[in-house]
Amino acid sequence: MIRATGWRALVPLLIASAVAVALVLTLLWAAALLAVLGLVLWLNMGIIPRLAWRLGVSRWVLDLLVLATLCAGGWLVGGVNGTTAGAVVWLGGIGAPRAVGAWLRRRVRFAAAPDGLVIEEVAHQRPDPSQLPAGLPRSSE
Repeated sequence: MIRATGWRALVPLLIASAVAVALVLTLLWAAALLAVLGLVLWLNMGIIPRLAWRLGVSRWVLDLLVLATLCAGGWLVGGVNGTTAGAVVWLGGIGAPRAVGAWLRRRVRFAAAPDGLVIEEVAHQRPDPSQLPAGLPRSSE
C-alpha cells in the first residue's frame, strides 16, 4: 500500500471529487430528462387529444408544435445536444407511443377481419347543454 502525504494526497482527493461531481451532474441531467419525458407523456395521453378536439385541429399539428417547443427549449439549454435531447424526448413521449398504437390498431384490425364482424365507430359528439345534470357547471359556449 502506498502512503501519500502532504500535497501528494491532494491529487487523488481532487480526482475523486471530480468523479463524484461528474456523477452527480449526470444523475441530475438524467432526472431532468425523465421529468420532461413524463411531462410529454402526460401531454400526449391527456392534454393533446382534448385540446385538439376542442380546437378542431389535427393531433399532428399539436404534436409537431410540441416537437418544435422541445427542440427550441433544448437549443436554449444546450445547443445542438439539447436539441437532440428534445427530439429524443419527443420521440419517446409522442412518436413511439403513436407508432405503437398505429401498429396495434393495424394488428387488431387484421386479427378481427376473418370473423366478418364490423363494429361501426360513432363519432364523439358534444353533449347538448340542456341535457346536462343540474349539478354540472354550464360552459360559456
